[in-house]
This record gives sequence, structure tokens and C-alpha cells, in this order.
Amino acid sequence: MARYFHKMSDGFTLVEVVVVAVIVSILAATAIPLYLNYITTSRNEVASNAAGGIATFCAACVNGGGLSADWLPLLKVTSPLPATAAWVIRPA
Repeated sequence: MARYFHKMSDGFTLVEVVVVAVIVSILAATAIPLYLNYITTSRNEVASNAAGGIATFCAACVNGGGLSADWLPLLKVTSPLPATAAWVIRPA
């Protein structure tokens, strides 16, 4: 009887290891794409917020007279409006 218990405590069987590997693989297959989607979404939101702030700043400078429309090509900003038109900030 003592020999039976000694033999059972040697380690895990191959079936147990395979079952654990399958469970971990299934969890990873679902968690990794969700995590990558979360990271991509958060980075896109940060970039969108930063771009909105830059656009608002540029429009305020042009409207306030801080920058003229002549500076827009140097800033690599293309305006859909003619150079004589004023930029208008509209609240969202």
C-alpha cells in the first residue's frame, strides 16, 4: 500500500499536462486578441485627442492673428478653404 502512494506522488501524468496546455492555449487565444484590440483602441484615442488639440491651437492662432495663412504650408497644414477665408472654431 505504501508503494502505491509513493508511485502516485511521482508527478503529473501526460494527460493532465495536455489538458492544462489546452486550457491555457484556449485562454491565450481569446485574451491576446482582446488585449491587442484594447491597446490599439487606446492608442488611437490618444492620437485623436492630440490631433484635435493641435488643430484647435492652429485654428485659434490663425483666427487670433497669431499666425497668418502664409504659415500654413510651413506647418504642413493644408486648408480646404481659400487663403483669404478665416478659420472658424465651432464648439462640438
